Amino acid sequence: MLAPAIISLLAGTALGQWFRVLILGPIILLTLLLALGVGIAHGEDAWAITKAAAAAIVGLQVGYLFGIGVRHLTVLARANRQRAGRLLRIKL
Repeated sequence: MLAPAIISLLAGTALGQWFRVLILGPIILLTLLLALGVGIAHGEDAWAITKAAAAAIVGLQVGYLFGIGVRHLTVLARANRQRAGRLLRIKL
């Protein structure tokens, strides 16, 4: 159950950096279907499939939040560099 959570955390981070929040709906549905298919293929019981799906979905959402934070910090750093460059040109 740890591997799907880590993989979905990384995938959520990538999605958070590239896409808006509307991408989470289809990705959560796809994750749910994928977890269901893998669980059935491995012969897991319903409780184990539910736990794995929940861990993967929570991992996606937490990763998405982290990805948005990284994107926000990147934009802030870029804006600060540009503002510092403008201030330097004005003083010269």
